[in-house]
Amino acid sequence: MNESKTIGPVNLLGSLTLKKILKCKKGLTLVELIIGMVVLSIIIGMATAVMAPMMQFQRRSNELAEQNTLLDNLANHIIYDVSMAVEDMPSSQSGTLNIPVAAGGGGPVAYTLDNGIIWRNQADVNVPLLPEGFSRNMNVTVLALNQIPDANGTAFMLTIELSNENRRFTRDYAVRPLALNPFG
Repeated sequence: MNESKTIGPVNLLGSLTLKKILKCKKGLTLVELIIGMVVLSIIIGMATAVMAPMMQFQRRSNELAEQNTLLDNLANHIIYDVSMAVEDMPSSQSGTLNIPVAAGGGGPVAYTLDNGIIWRNQADVNVPLLPEGFSRNMNVTVLALNQIPDANGTAFMLTIELSNENRRFTRDYAVRPLALNPFG
């Protein structure tokens, strides 16, 4: 009466015998297990070899997009003021730009490069163009405004360069002051 029924390799009373497992042939042999592990490790190694360069490329692409956005944000403030200039401006390589803006626009504007930060000064109010920490260890190293020859009037080339310990990002922007380039 102590006889127990078995279903496959498992005894209903819970005993599992090696003979029943081998007889049933539903398990894995050691060779099959090792081959499966080798195939799985090859697949994981290939996936890692493909994913690592892709992740590095994605990180670099994100960094470039961030620096382009930063350069555009810095330049948009200066471009607006240069386009509103009412008098001709001298070229400047020194990191200080003096832009004569009409009194209705708040008067003359000065941009100064100081310790990697561009400061905007108008009516004796000095304001950084970007909040501290926004630039992610990038400093502005070049701020220049050069007059460029143009048959249609006066044009300027604004150059801004960002850099950190191992990379440089430079962008040039062509700007036409509206008051100095009448239409028609």
